[in-house]
Amino acid sequence: MKSVFRAIALAIEALATPGVRRLLIRSALIGLAGILIMLIVLAFGLPPLIAAIPDTGLDWLDRAIDWGTSISLPVIAVLVVWWVFPALMMAITGIFVEEVIAAEEHRRWPHRPPSRRVSFIAELGRALRLGLVMLATHLALFPIYLLLLFTAVGPVIVYLSVNAWFLGREFFETVALRHETGERVRHLERRWRPAIFAGGLAVSLVGMLPPLNLLAPVFAAALMTHLYHLLREAEGAA
Repeated sequence: MKSVFRAIALAIEALATPGVRRLLIRSALIGLAGILIMLIVLAFGLPPLIAAIPDTGLDWLDRAIDWGTSISLPVIAVLVVWWVFPALMMAITGIFVEEVIAAEEHRRWPHRPPSRRVSFIAELGRALRLGLVMLATHLALFPIYLLLLFTAVGPVIVYLSVNAWFLGREFFETVALRHETGERVRHLERRWRPAIFAGGLAVSLVGMLPPLNLLAPVFAAALMTHLYHLLREAEGAA
């Protein structure tokens, strides 16, 4: 796990460099715009859904439901945005990942062979597709979230675990496939699965903590860039 902590430290260090800081500002602005759009959609979409709840026939219960839904509407909107944000983060990262990887490899790994470039359209399309798959996975797990509500921490553990698995694997592949064949990347993933999951967990934790989650797309790309190179060093030294 030493490689994971080193990668986290290098990613935090990267956030202070001028080139990455500019990307960070752009990423945060896009993230804020995405959150604003989601809140507007929910503001117009949730009331009709709530209005469609049928009357129970009991006046006191109907009044209680109306009062409860009106009070909880902002809370529901915030929870939905928080729940969906990791999928949005995947999409945002697709916009900046090439620039972050190039900047960090130039800054910290200039002695390594340069990475193969991937077109912006291809990377953005991949990020959007993976973000939708991630969102669909959370939706499929919704009954499990409900069942675990009584445990208090159960839904959070499932949420973090799913995000860590997705984010760790996908961001690692995003970097590794610029240097390795698909077969070689799969070998690295099998060998270093705990470290890759731990890196994804670090990204997931940042992604669930406002306002730090606005830093998460750039932080994730930087962290996995360094983690890939550190694991390759460890692989060569083994």
